[in-house]
Amino acid sequence: MLAKPNGSRPVRNRTLPSEAKKTARSEKRADLLGAHVAAHRELVKQAAMNFLLGWLLLYGMLIWASGETELPLYAAGASAAGVLTLCALSRLKAFGGTTPQLIVGILASLIGMVPIFVLGFLYLPGAAPMAQTALTGTLALALAFGSALMRHLPGGPSLNVLLLGSIFVASLGEAFGPVGWSVGGATIFLAWQFAGVVDRSRKGLAERMEREQSLEETSQSVQALLSEFEEHGSDWLFAVDERGQIRKPTRRFAEAMGCDPSELDGRRLCELFEPGDMRRELINHLSQRTAFRRLRLPVAAGKEQRFWSLSARPVSEASGIAMRGVMTDVTTEAQAEARVHRMAHYDALTDLPNRLSFTEQAEIAVSGATATNRCGLLFVDLDHFKAVNDVYGHRAGDVLLQTTAERLKQVVSSSGLVARLGGDEFAILIPSGASPAGVEELAERIATTVSDVVRHDGLALEPTVSIGLAIAPDDATGLKELLHQADMALYASKQDGRNCWRRFDRQMDETAQSRRALATEMKAALKRGEFRLFYQPIVHAKTLELRGFETLVRWIHPTRGFVSPGDFIPIAEESGFIRDLGAWILETAMEEAATWPDHINIAVNVSPMQLRGSEFERTVTDALASTRLAPTRLELEITESVLLEQSDSGIASLKRLRTRGVRFSLDDFGTGFSSLSYLRTFPFNKVKIDRSFVNDMGDGGSCYAIVKAVLSLARDMGMVTVAEGIELPGQLAALQQMGCDQIQGFLISKPLPLEDAREQVAQASDTYRLPRTA
Repeated sequence: MLAKPNGSRPVRNRTLPSEAKKTARSEKRADLLGAHVAAHRELVKQAAMNFLLGWLLLYGMLIWASGETELPLYAAGASAAGVLTLCALSRLKAFGGTTPQLIVGILASLIGMVPIFVLGFLYLPGAAPMAQTALTGTLALALAFGSALMRHLPGGPSLNVLLLGSIFVASLGEAFGPVGWSVGGATIFLAWQFAGVVDRSRKGLAERMEREQSLEETSQSVQALLSEFEEHGSDWLFAVDERGQIRKPTRRFAEAMGCDPSELDGRRLCELFEPGDMRRELINHLSQRTAFRRLRLPVAAGKEQRFWSLSARPVSEASGIAMRGVMTDVTTEAQAEARVHRMAHYDALTDLPNRLSFTEQAEIAVSGATATNRCGLLFVDLDHFKAVNDVYGHRAGDVLLQTTAERLKQVVSSSGLVARLGGDEFAILIPSGASPAGVEELAERIATTVSDVVRHDGLALEPTVSIGLAIAPDDATGLKELLHQADMALYASKQDGRNCWRRFDRQMDETAQSRRALATEMKAALKRGEFRLFYQPIVHAKTLELRGFETLVRWIHPTRGFVSPGDFIPIAEESGFIRDLGAWILETAMEEAATWPDHINIAVNVSPMQLRGSEFERTVTDALASTRLAPTRLELEITESVLLEQSDSGIASLKRLRTRGVRFSLDDFGTGFSSLSYLRTFPFNKVKIDRSFVNDMGDGGSCYAIVKAVLSLARDMGMVTVAEGIELPGQLAALQQMGCDQIQGFLISKPLPLEDAREQVAQASDTYRLPRTA
């Protein structure tokens, strides 16, 4: 380990552990070989003692045959010489082989001695005792030494038995006739069979020892890799027995739990995690010993909730380990997913469920509504909310929305669900037990409670609300129809002067007819040229250089004056007139943009209704052809609701336009639907962050972290980011610091009529800065 530079962590030489392991393995093999050699030598010494006993036997035979008494001296000398010879052989390198080979050699030697003794007894009785002793001993030593060496030959033991056994059989046959031949043949056959068994055992034992040594080396290598993995990785290993109890917990495991390894050893693994479905799934896997991957569970340790991801597989080990696996701390990932999920299901400004959450729960409630268990729906709109934003600013509008949300939750309490559908529109769902009288009484209390004064920054706002009621199954049996009836009732309350509630009734169809009449009037207004296009600049966030304009439509009515898009756009969408109006907006804006420099783009909003037919794609391609505008300069802004309501053919149409070069922006990101899922499924070029997310950034509010996360996500996905509704210098500074690409809002410029927009285009250059108008 090297010295710590400047107090940093020690630098580890990762080659040392592997070299040390190799050295350890070599030393272990050397020790094993030494043990084998020592065993060989002991066996040869034992063979020498057996040889000595054999000589003593031969000595007795010779005394019996010759009656000489001087033979003990010669026999003792020959015995000592034989013992010394075999002991010397035990030091030879030839005896350093594996133990089974040595055993076979010694057995062959012993088998070879027997016929020599018999041979000496039968064929040399007439010789002089000294010559008889020397000749027999010399021949025995030669054959013993030869049989020991024959173990290196293929089938050596069997060959030795056959060679020496033939002499043995011949001796017995000569001495005892047919009986000797039979006994000798049977003996040599049994010896030959025994030698074969010994040879096969030797081979099997050698192979097993080789496998065990290979397995041991593999086990050591795997253990070394696992140790290095745990030492240098971010994960840790674990093992459990058949009862699901932790065995031999590692140091990293214990550190993750904040305890000593001894405290974990023997503890049930499932006890480390909080109760729930995932813990039950873990218990099932452990009890059934089935493999699993990436099972995420909340850890029941410490004040801060943490999440671990577990993967494991069953094993069979003599130590009692039933399953081994790896754990990973995925707390950061889980928290990020939770934030993303909340962004997709909750409104960032009011912390109320958004349209997606509301729709999911309302669908269940309405489908289960009966005549004895009704479901109530209330639409609540703040009256003149746009005027609050225009006169007092969006910050005041946000405070009003937040206060209204809190008051609605206070009134409804636990009896229902309060959600923000978008803008100044709220919805209240009474999922069960609703009655007409009870829903009407709730509407009265809502109107009274919400109308209390809201104070903000020296202002005293006096809000009022318009409320529309509908009840299932009295007014509708499906959610879509019920939403429509409540919306008609809401429209009726606004038509009746606002600051009131109305329950749906069939007479409201007359109002619908009136709206259809307005739709007809809009068609005439388009022909008379009463619609005007306004252009709001979009600039580079840091340099404030002009990058393009967003097109906004306005209706200048000859008698009504300025008609808000919020009033006529819904009717245009409901009546289908939005297709004609949208086509006019698209072609007019593209025709104007074709006269601008190539680096200035034009953005046009697209309604869900425009995409329901097959004409939209052709409308865009025809406009591109007629205006000769480069497709890459056209940006189509679509909201999440557009994608939510589209069929597969509609999505395919948008993707074909994307392939032609047309750019797409996701407008009002995160204001009511599952934005993140569409970022994955549709190839957007740009993400527009809604004003509700950026209003509090200058004060370091919670929206700061949300906007920062959205910017980081879009950047990672290769998308341009645009922040809307910039009104304060602090908001601009924060967005610049976070790396937002483009911005628009009243701090830069309000929407401009055509003549003013053309002037801005004429003045734009690489060094031009747009004036900061309120």
